[in-house]
Amino acid sequence: MSPAGNISAAAWALVAVAAAGCGATYGGPAPLSDFRKPSLTVSHHGDDTSDTFSATLDFDDISWCDTLESDAFARLNGRSVPLFPGEVKVIPPQGDDGGVECIHPSVTLDQRRTDLSPPWTIEIGDSSRTFSATFGGAPVNPVVLSNPVLTNAALTLALQRQPGDTTVISGSAMLSASNGQSTLSSADAGPDSIVFSTFTALFAPGPVTVVVVLDSFSNDQLLDCQAPRCTLATGSGVYGAPTTSTFTVQLVTPAG
Repeated sequence: MSPAGNISAAAWALVAVAAAGCGATYGGPAPLSDFRKPSLTVSHHGDDTSDTFSATLDFDDISWCDTLESDAFARLNGRSVPLFPGEVKVIPPQGDDGGVECIHPSVTLDQRRTDLSPPWTIEIGDSSRTFSATFGGAPVNPVVLSNPVLTNAALTLALQRQPGDTTVISGSAMLSASNGQSTLSSADAGPDSIVFSTFTALFAPGPVTVVVVLDSFSNDQLLDCQAPRCTLATGSGVYGAPTTSTFTVQLVTPAG
């Protein structure tokens, strides 16, 4: 696969400009200090085994496409990593004015979780200047479910978090009654509980088996920016391993 095939979709930009005739120029290799209105966009997606990082040098001037020179480099937490320097592709006129495809400089990496620990710093630079962004999130902490209460309308479970935990938790609950009736529900957790909407009117009196599967996600935060502007892509963060809990509960019908 070519280097262009390894960059994220966000790194692609189609610059539609009118062809100015033979010899027209639209950019090319330049010192990083000469980049026009540059910014650094970083993204991270991880789980309990691996992390995928990307960083893209963006710029606001759509009429010009800067690429990095041969002395450019990229680093992740001080380690040298492969860098795609960017590319300018002039599209010849074919019954139209033609145009330019500007592929921005970028880095895309897959790392085993044991190789590097947060916070992470991605750098892109050359002999003239270096841009960097540091980011990371809180670890995904385990949570404990307890005190299940089941009514005709809802299954409520207490959620015991560690102090200060900001992990985003969602889950699903499969409820199975002794008469063979079952129902599946999903929900997002609050600070101290998770409530699944249920319909148990067809359940037989007696015990109900509940299997709850929780998913957890810790959002990254941008901790430091050494660039004119840094952006952390939406959805950057770490997924924890799903957890499964099984309970046996009695259906409680509200009084009245």
